[in-house]
Amino acid sequence: MTDLCGAEWIKLWSLRSTPIGLGLAVALALYLAGSNSMHGTLLRSGSMGPIDPIRAAFDGPSWVLPMIGTGMIGAQSMVGEYASGLIRTTLIAVPGRRRVVAAKVLVIAAVMAATALLAAVGGLALAVATANGDSRGRSLTDSASASASLHAIEASVLLLPVCALIGMAVGTLLRHAAATGFTVCALLGFGPLLLRPDGNRWATDVANVMPYYAWGRLTSAGPGAGSTVTAGVAWCILAAWAALSIVITTVVLNRRDV
Repeated sequence: MTDLCGAEWIKLWSLRSTPIGLGLAVALALYLAGSNSMHGTLLRSGSMGPIDPIRAAFDGPSWVLPMIGTGMIGAQSMVGEYASGLIRTTLIAVPGRRRVVAAKVLVIAAVMAATALLAAVGGLALAVATANGDSRGRSLTDSASASASLHAIEASVLLLPVCALIGMAVGTLLRHAAATGFTVCALLGFGPLLLRPDGNRWATDVANVMPYYAWGRLTSAGPGAGSTVTAGVAWCILAAWAALSIVITTVVLNRRDV
């Protein structure tokens, strides 16, 4: 299993899109966290409110592109192998297809979790540093703010691996780059922005089970902060997306010819 994980690590980093995509995701999260903190937070009324470093660092739209980017990297880890025929070589060398999926999941989840940790901690630190120069800035030294920031970081560290696993599942199902890219963007980007929890009943129900809004509920400042879904349910939603994605990838790869 160690050798198999090493092989999947080489495959992942041999893609030029991996370092570029992850670097852009982190850079974008840091830039938008600093920008939000520097210019204040836009309230629903349209006015500028007090600078909240947590809200600035974990602003929902700021994390949409990192979500899509990690989802595309996860999808490319499967679509690229099917397109190049490398998946046949892999399965000849390792006939146990479940082990291949397990190694891919471990490597991709670990890389995306590290990326999310860097983006979350770096973005929050930058937001705090920027906001501290403003008299309206909120300190994170009190226990309530420290707990909220820790929960936001934990939720973000789970979010990006979940997005990558969703991309893996979609790529395994569709095996076509264009169709996979569109589907990943729809699930992780377009859908959440079009469907909001404060809309009609069916739109609210659909939005509540999306990773974007589950993560927002856990950050206490994101797009799902006002949702009726509890924090425990939000954690379960993210875990369910991850589990379902792994099951789909395993079953499809195990049953479908390559």
